[in-house]
Amino acid sequence: MDTRDFPIDVVLSALTLQMLCPKFSDLHDCIEFVVGHAVWTHELADRALAAKLAALIVAQHPALEGVAVPVSDDKSLRGEAYLTFIRPWLAQMADTHGAEITLRKGTAEREADPVSTLAQMVGGGAR
Repeated sequence: MDTRDFPIDVVLSALTLQMLCPKFSDLHDCIEFVVGHAVWTHELADRALAAKLAALIVAQHPALEGVAVPVSDDKSLRGEAYLTFIRPWLAQMADTHGAEITLRKGTAEREADPVSTLAQMVGGGAR
């Protein structure tokens, strides 16, 4: 069975599809590993993919079910300022669940090619 360890901030980013880690490439790598196939960036807006991804992670780590990311009243928090705000919560999550989380590689195949998924998202059919 193919497994990899991912930092807790990356796993929580994949679970919630909120950018809680500093590098998008780490998040994207985790997502593709968990689902088992390439995921184009436009597909990250697909609610079905988000639900599937969360279900795959929670199935492996049930204690992560229902994790809620803190929300700030300061709507101007962006980038490093947001990461500074979220850091204490991430430290608490690492204390609770570990600094790294082991995930199994997914085995799913794509349901549609990425160009078709883009066409569907922008209102057209497959072209």
